[in-house]
Amino acid sequence: MKHKALTVLLVLIFTVGGYAQVYKPLASENNSWSIVSYSINGIAIVSDNTYSTHYKLEGDTIIQSNSYKKIFSTKDSLLLVWDVIGFIREDTTSKKVWIMDSLGNEGLVYDFDLWTGKEVTFFNPFYTDTITYEVTNIDSILIQTEYRKIYTLYYKSALYTEQWIEGIGSTKGMINSSCYKTSRSNLDYYHVLLCFSNDEIEYINPDFETCHKTSFTPFITNQNIDTAYVNLEYRYQITLTETYDYDSISFSYTTLNDAHFPSGISIDKETGLISGTPTEAGTYEFFIQVLNHEYITDYWQTFLIVEYKTSIDLVYAENLFTVYPNPASDELNISCQSEFAGTYSIVDFSGKVIAANQAVTKIVDISDLTKGIYFISFNDEKTFETIKFLKE
Repeated sequence: MKHKALTVLLVLIFTVGGYAQVYKPLASENNSWSIVSYSINGIAIVSDNTYSTHYKLEGDTIIQSNSYKKIFSTKDSLLLVWDVIGFIREDTTSKKVWIMDSLGNEGLVYDFDLWTGKEVTFFNPFYTDTITYEVTNIDSILIQTEYRKIYTLYYKSALYTEQWIEGIGSTKGMINSSCYKTSRSNLDYYHVLLCFSNDEIEYINPDFETCHKTSFTPFITNQNIDTAYVNLEYRYQITLTETYDYDSISFSYTTLNDAHFPSGISIDKETGLISGTPTEAGTYEFFIQVLNHEYITDYWQTFLIVEYKTSIDLVYAENLFTVYPNPASDELNISCQSEFAGTYSIVDFSGKVIAANQAVTKIVDISDLTKGIYFISFNDEKTFETIKFLKE
């Protein structure tokens, strides 16, 4: 585990009561935010579509007799090139905040004069969403030495919850408040506040400990699962790319086509070890998922073949056979490092048996196979090896 030396801020939440708080404005000079945006595709985070955006408030301007702060934005990790994307104004008496986009569209995006049970409607001009929230809870959050109110709001129509911190804004990022659907393409984006700073405090999200994030890690590095045998102990360790001290890694699985995980086999949700003694033969298809702070960072769709084997002296071969070319279109060449008098079998990616117990020859005809992923297994009384190949 590699330690990444960044300041971790301890955040504690307390129930409001018994003390007064001075209102902390949101639209203040030198306020800055960093957020990470990511899209969900199927059951995993699409890392290629992950990016960070930084915002800051700097300079005043007058628009239709109202005074605004300019909103600057950049995706530059060095924070060198900034663009004005809109304007923000705040009435500190009513504790309301409005945002205007570059086209002059304006909407109420925050109201910090709230109480539990109150309903209020907001419009975010950056995402053209109009949302009516109900305030479900108001607590207080301690950031460094300052208490800030934290509001929990609920959008009943979409079962959607958002939280706002006074003086900081939405935990999804200041600019992303009151926007249930944030899609400007074919993908829906989700947002998380990474950092906030001003002249008084600095906040860093303890789940990430960075202010610029372009991918969610770790990733699964081994994706060639071994065959299991009925009544024989089985162990397969999922391995990952580098992890850090602030990571919180867990594993889960999802079965497909109303299937179940092999009887006698389980996955350790903390270590990613698949182990046990299977009690029935079959082909079991499932997704293995790796999570970091409950974010799915990678997944692996695979299947585990459980077979009967009468010999208790089974030896798992590794690199005994070579199959080439791979990918192949018409023929597979088979090379073995030693004498082998066993058979081979071929199954497709769904586990369907294509060829079973065929005599091993130097060339295997695969011209009749449809394009896709297949597995060829070689075995005799004491040796077993499986190799994945692609039919073009």
